[in-house]
Amino acid sequence: MPNARDIRRRIKSVKNIQQITKAMEMVAAARLRRAQEKAAACLPYVDKLQQTLESVAAHSGNRFHPLLRKRAGKKALYLIVSADKGLAGAYTSNLLREAVSHMKQSSDVGMIVTGRKGRDYFRRRGYALVNSYVGNSERPRFSDAGRIGQEIFHAFATGEYDAVYVVYTHFYSPMNQKPMVKQVLPLAIEGVAIQAQAPSGAWHKLKGYFQEEDSQEKPVWATSATEADAEAEETDESVDADSDDTQAADEAPDDIYIVEPSPTDVLNRLLPRYMEAVVYEALLQSAASELGARMTAMGSATTNAQDIISELTLNYNKVRQSAITREISEIVGGVEALQ
Repeated sequence: MPNARDIRRRIKSVKNIQQITKAMEMVAAARLRRAQEKAAACLPYVDKLQQTLESVAAHSGNRFHPLLRKRAGKKALYLIVSADKGLAGAYTSNLLREAVSHMKQSSDVGMIVTGRKGRDYFRRRGYALVNSYVGNSERPRFSDAGRIGQEIFHAFATGEYDAVYVVYTHFYSPMNQKPMVKQVLPLAIEGVAIQAQAPSGAWHKLKGYFQEEDSQEKPVWATSATEADAEAEETDESVDADSDDTQAADEAPDDIYIVEPSPTDVLNRLLPRYMEAVVYEALLQSAASELGARMTAMGSATTNAQDIISELTLNYNKVRQSAITREISEIVGGVEALQ
């Protein structure tokens, strides 16, 4: 049984740890409020951008747009949004478990990882990373999302990958965060008939959009894909013209946009912006989830430390009482021996 000095030392060390966990809980709580506000402010923008994108795509008649077309290949790119720091409970482990489970569905996988925890996890297990970003998991900036969005957009537009997924943790409450896998490319837009394969000669024309953003000319990939595309669209329009006229009076979309200069040009501008917005939303949701998980974990650690201190204090009192009783017994025994 430990003596009173050892118990006192342990009580002191647990109290020091309790002060640290309490401070981390308070810091996480203060940052969580700001992270929640940013995540909540980003949602209306992303929702409206997606709504506009769907409306323009549905009314453009462009069924052969490179970023709307599904591909037959199985090569997938994953953006995994993890944490830079630990002490957040099972936040990182749950996210990585969900990512590894989903990646088994693809035969060839590329990964872009944000956060030191995710980067170190995959490096130790021999995964090949396309790129990694660290240092901004708690306070993501839109410029970070822009760089990541550009890299993802170029990788998909050039045909290097056939699908793009974002793995992040969605924030519901400080005690409830759920890892999610969201497919962002190719876009599945309701009301647009997507072709399974590209027309011949379409993919080799795809180039990076952001590099030509400031120029007055349209990017090469953003122009009409091929003459076959135009002919196919004209054929579909001629076939569906009569049916569209008869249904126009009965069916009217909720949101109809007058698009200038053309729906295809607007799509070419909206799609990269949408990619940036989706990445930024994932970063903000993950930041709020990380802070919420850390606040909850540190609160539990503080409570557990208090329980340990109470138990150690009780043991200390028992040891001290036993020592006092033993000393009294020795004194009494010595007095009786003298008599």
